[in-house]
Amino acid sequence: MALSRINSIGLFCSQLLILLYPFVLCNISYTTVEIDTLEPQNVTPCFSFNGYKILVLNESLSWTEAEYSCKKLGFKGLIFINQNWRQWVSVREVIQRAGFPENITFWTGHFRPYFHIKEWYRLKGNGCEQSHDSIVITGDIKQFHQCAGVQWETYTQSQRHVAKNCSEMLPYICYNNADPAYWSLYVNFATGQNLSGAYLVLNDSINTFNDCMHTCTEHHACLSFTFNYNSSNCTMFNILSGFGMVTYEVEPGFENITHGVKTGCNISVSDTPGNISVTNVDPNLPNCGLSPIPSNYCQLFYTMESNSSFDGKVEDQIVNELISNLSVDIKSTSSYIRKHTSASDSRASATFFGTVGAIVLTVVISLPVIADSMTLYFYRKLQQNIKSKKKNRKLYKDSRNLRLRCHSTNLFA
Repeated sequence: MALSRINSIGLFCSQLLILLYPFVLCNISYTTVEIDTLEPQNVTPCFSFNGYKILVLNESLSWTEAEYSCKKLGFKGLIFINQNWRQWVSVREVIQRAGFPENITFWTGHFRPYFHIKEWYRLKGNGCEQSHDSIVITGDIKQFHQCAGVQWETYTQSQRHVAKNCSEMLPYICYNNADPAYWSLYVNFATGQNLSGAYLVLNDSINTFNDCMHTCTEHHACLSFTFNYNSSNCTMFNILSGFGMVTYEVEPGFENITHGVKTGCNISVSDTPGNISVTNVDPNLPNCGLSPIPSNYCQLFYTMESNSSFDGKVEDQIVNELISNLSVDIKSTSSYIRKHTSASDSRASATFFGTVGAIVLTVVISLPVIADSMTLYFYRKLQQNIKSKKKNRKLYKDSRNLRLRCHSTNLFA
């Protein structure tokens, strides 16, 4: 648990805000309630100027049905995308503890009245207003994705907002933010433990109980405070970055010490939201005074003649006729024809490069053919010379044998 002190500049600003409190904090309302108990208490403080109530409904409805159900349950409607990021962290922690699977989507309160409207709207009172806050929708937004939802891919990551078809059946989150914050005052109580998720601010410059409570009220990150009447000392507990909720225990037995807890905030999960019928809920989104026809669209006029060619035909015949009329022979398409036809090019450069290319290919192919032809020619000449020599050698041998026989005959005659 970190310990810090307010410096002189912070002291001046704090005292100035306290002096101007009735004027600059007119939108922050709160009440105090003294808790009459002598037992240790577990507390979960708020971290917002105003109180709020969030209810996660574990039932699947369409977007319009979910909005209707929230209002019937006493809420203003579905939760807005651009809520305080700490409240989203708190919601994530609650649904994780409730056992919801990761990557589940919940309906939120933003929508697009028509598919061609890019801006996101939200309901306000009996009408609706465009949301001018930065709304980042993750992923592609298709035309029929006109309603927004929130999901966590994993519970270790921040939420992401997605666009959905409004007729999808999803769980939803209801929200109220008009409840004023109030203080639960634990007289003669203090916290005797380190607060996980909060750090301690010791403010020596504030020496009255009311000033201590006012200062913590005006600070959205301030969860609670402890005021010591003996030393006129104010200690505040601020939530750490990345935490959505802080729960701790306060203990009795501390004389002249009051521990104030900023309350009026509640986040819960319900599997049984009540007997609310959504059977007759209008599935159409509010039009928000916008035109259903885009300004850049052309209107199409057509008529259906009474003497249609489909008169007197059964469904199968109509389907077959439509297929026959709408079918296209693939071989008659321009893409097929171009694929199997060489395109002519009469440019001189194209003719030149084509001729050069043909000559090069002819030379490349001809060289090995000519070389092999010469080799074959000389080989055949060699074979012919060898055969001629063998034939001459045989003739010489035969004539020599003949002369020898003739000589031997003369000798013996």
